[in-house]
Amino acid sequence: MNAEKLRSQRELNLIDSSLDGPLNANSLNIDGDLLIDRARLKEVNLNNAKMKGSFSANGSSIYGSFNANGLQIDGDFTIAVDDYNPSTFKMVFMNNVKVNGNLNIAGASINGTLFATMLRVGGNLSIASVPEDLKEFAQRYGVAVSEPRSSQANFKSIILIGSAVEGNLYMYGPVLDGEFSAAALRVGGSMYMRNAQCLGEVDLNMVHIGGNLDLNGATLTAGFDLSSASIGGDLQLGGGYKSAVWQGNNAVLYLRNARIGNLVDATDAWPGPGRLHLDGFPFSHLGGSNGATGQDMRKRGATWWDD
Repeated sequence: MNAEKLRSQRELNLIDSSLDGPLNANSLNIDGDLLIDRARLKEVNLNNAKMKGSFSANGSSIYGSFNANGLQIDGDFTIAVDDYNPSTFKMVFMNNVKVNGNLNIAGASINGTLFATMLRVGGNLSIASVPEDLKEFAQRYGVAVSEPRSSQANFKSIILIGSAVEGNLYMYGPVLDGEFSAAALRVGGSMYMRNAQCLGEVDLNMVHIGGNLDLNGATLTAGFDLSSASIGGDLQLGGGYKSAVWQGNNAVLYLRNARIGNLVDATDAWPGPGRLHLDGFPFSHLGGSNGATGQDMRKRGATWWDD
């Protein structure tokens, strides 16, 4: 289907569509929404498209690449599970994309890499699994999903280098088989990686997070680099919820020259001896309402921290 440079004052509805060839809509310009829910498409090309409405591809399968570099959306962008179908994509290119609303990838699987360098999100960015208790999940984390169906989010790799999110970044429970690279990422609110399973390297070098970084319950099996990061609120490694889990000898935490407002932990929330690098690491306060108190943390002594 060829819709390149199409100009429309209405929405474009391709719900339940099936195309043997690609959907070519580069430089599309529409005043309404683009809806491709429950679609079966070989390839989607939306490079440099502009939409005054929103985009949704809930329950859709894209067998080839989803190409949306330079896309601009005034509303929301949503790829989520629906009542009957998961959303499955092969490879996603969203470099230099601007979404003025929320960007939700909830319960979807991307078998390849999500490339989203220099992404700009005016609201919240959600890259999350959808648990059984959807209501509790949505209320706690502010993640908008279109239908009440639980689904695990799976990704090969995620690249968010140089991106900016004005609201919160929710990464509740996704499985990342490869790298998560987000150097120089800026998040105006908090970043939640609760229950995330990161099986590859995590690069958060030079990130700026205005609120908290929540790693409660996360499983980390490779290097987690927060060198030169700035976290205005809490670095939450443990406390009232499950502690972060550092599996294997490659699970190393780098906090060189990182700056945080408050350190919240539990004694079991850190990687093992020799796998913690704290050179030049200042923080304003120890302890919090959900973790060990500052007094308890100070009682551990220098030897505990040096190990």
